[in-house]
Amino acid sequence: DNQDGRCIITILTDFYTDRILKPDYKFSESGIYFSPDIDKSGDAKLSLYFDYIRSLPISTTPEVFWLHNNASLTALINEGGYICK
Repeated sequence: DNQDGRCIITILTDFYTDRILKPDYKFSESGIYFSPDIDKSGDAKLSLYFDYIRSLPISTTPEVFWLHNNASLTALINEGGYICK
């Protein structure tokens, strides 16, 4: 619906921006989610990027999408209701 479309556009403006190329830009308030620095010389090893990926939490939290923590609670309640039907 219209509300979902506005939400998606708002979320995407945080991810699709030139600001992610700045070293201090974070995708979340906690600073866990950020775009790792790129090596412009091309000498970076893939293991550096793999290490960053491995450092991320296994299950994402709503903060990565700038949502309130209650968003995960609401999703779990809705999922439980769907399973019980």
